[in-house]
Amino acid sequence: MKTTELSHEEDLGAVFSKIAKIHKNKVALYYPDITVTYDELEQQSNRISSWFNQKQFNMNEPVVIIPDKSPVCFAIMLGAIKSGIPYVNLDAKNPPSRSEKILRGCQPQLIFAQHSYEKLSVIQNLGFPIIHYDAPDFESKINQLEPNRSPNRLKPEDSIAYLMFTSGSTGFPKAAVITQKNVLSFISWAINAFDVKPTDVFTGLNPLHFDNSVFDFFLSLFTGASLAPIAQSELVHAKKVSQQLEAYGCTIWFSVPSLLIYFLGLRAISKESLPSLNTVIFGGEAFPKASLKALQQLWPKKQLVNVYGPTECTCICSFYKMLEPDLLNPELLPLGTITPNFEYEILDSNLSPVKRGELGNLMLYGEGVGRGYFNNEAQAAKSFLSPGKQRGNQRKGYLTGDLVWEDTETGLLHFKSRLDFQIKHKGHRIELQEIETIVGQITGVLEVAVIYQEQPFPGQISAVVVLTNDIDLDSLESEINTLLPSYMKPTVIMPVERLPKNASGKTDRSQLPLLLSESR
Repeated sequence: MKTTELSHEEDLGAVFSKIAKIHKNKVALYYPDITVTYDELEQQSNRISSWFNQKQFNMNEPVVIIPDKSPVCFAIMLGAIKSGIPYVNLDAKNPPSRSEKILRGCQPQLIFAQHSYEKLSVIQNLGFPIIHYDAPDFESKINQLEPNRSPNRLKPEDSIAYLMFTSGSTGFPKAAVITQKNVLSFISWAINAFDVKPTDVFTGLNPLHFDNSVFDFFLSLFTGASLAPIAQSELVHAKKVSQQLEAYGCTIWFSVPSLLIYFLGLRAISKESLPSLNTVIFGGEAFPKASLKALQQLWPKKQLVNVYGPTECTCICSFYKMLEPDLLNPELLPLGTITPNFEYEILDSNLSPVKRGELGNLMLYGEGVGRGYFNNEAQAAKSFLSPGKQRGNQRKGYLTGDLVWEDTETGLLHFKSRLDFQIKHKGHRIELQEIETIVGQITGVLEVAVIYQEQPFPGQISAVVVLTNDIDLDSLESEINTLLPSYMKPTVIMPVERLPKNASGKTDRSQLPLLLSESR
């Protein structure tokens, strides 16, 4: 199916069914011990859709899945899509308190969980109905049903595809509402941008509760390509995972930079590994230049692509295909070009457009912008805005909180920092991510995270770094002295074997103060 055939009038369920009919006997999902064809996934998801309809599930209330990336999990996601029921993938490793906040926030009509889920007793106490999707009786019930060959026909703009929870500044996670129309717009753009073909095999490295998995799931299974799901527990065996991805013939990799750096550090990837891989996509956090150079030297013929996009805007809103001269520039890679399904403005603190080339807050508009936050209008009103009202423009968009600037010569967008990463130290306004960018370009620095602690007075900038054998701490400090002004130099530089990561694989900055205190 070409992009031109992907009609925004068709709902996602109809799109998948059309794809499954065309590629009936083709592998949809690769696992070490089995493969799942498109026809098998179509039949199982249709049965689950029948079950949802038979039980008369409400189309305005979500179901929660605690996923293990098994075939039945993907069938449940597809079955929910076909019945117009929003799904939420919940991280099995969440602390009980966070899971409780998420469940109370979305009020699911059903929770799909495994028997072995460690925190099952905690969610049982909340009173939401639970079904064990790995139980023989559930599989038996589903298999007895006739596949729903006439699923609900839905209006993509009205039907919610999924809810994706993000951290909230109030301490309560927020659920971004993404409609089927948002997803269709994303697929339409991405299938052309990355030249996706049915012969492609996507790495399924991202956890399903994390926004990057939207790329894996929708851009593979809704285009006739294949997906190779990798359980998070398997990533500790990086060399084995690399060998599996190679055996599946993976052609498109997508992950956070930290995972690529992890594979590099363990030498789980080499010049010879994954020969079928032609595109390596990364996003979700900054990629230190020294590590990026190491990756490019390892895979000089593979296309490296930097992507950017808030969860609230359907995974990706800009991309940049790296060029070799970019490695000579110490700055981070550009965010690149905003995709055709978005428009943007760069705004000042008064929500007025800045002059071209000036720094400001990125505001996004268009088909990829989600509907808001589920059951949380107060939070939505702070970020989903119509800043152009005074200028006669009523359109609503999403204010990202990301400080960016546009290159007046190339038109490319560049990321400076998050609004909440800006500090004032010794009278100077400092972007912590600027320090990370500069330290991250030093040869031998694999990863770096910089935080600011106000106590003891007058405050302290600290850098936690992962180093290779190519550099020692004294040499690193000497390099930093030549690159940073005195007021921006970290007071403390702490080497560690690996930066702490959160459930999405990004650097977990909340753990850094504890690491630093333990080292004193």
